[in-house]
Amino acid sequence: MLRSSEKTVNGKVRKYYRITEKGRVTLKDARAKIDELAHEIIKE
Repeated sequence: MLRSSEKTVNGKVRKYYRITEKGRVTLKDARAKIDELAHEIIKE
C-alpha cells in the first residue's frame, strides 16, 4: 500500500513514501466508510 525509498542528503538518510494503486483504492474505500459513519452519527 506504501512504497518507500531512502536517499542520503548531507550525510543524513531521508525516507520517502509513495502510495501504491492498491493503497489509493483502500484509502478511497476507507474514506467512504468514514463518511457514511459520520452521516449516521450526524443524521443529515
